[in-house]
Amino acid sequence: MRLKFIPPLMPALVEKPPEGDEWIHEVSSTATARRSLGA
Repeated sequence: MRLKFIPPLMPALVEKPPEGDEWIHEVSSTATARRSLGA
């Protein structure tokens, strides 16, 4: 079986994250920490 190239998925900004049991959302603490440190 020959492997094919699969192009990467690009993120997109949305007004509201998807809902449902098949989605997992992770809150980024890095951006929050940088903002609180004034970076």
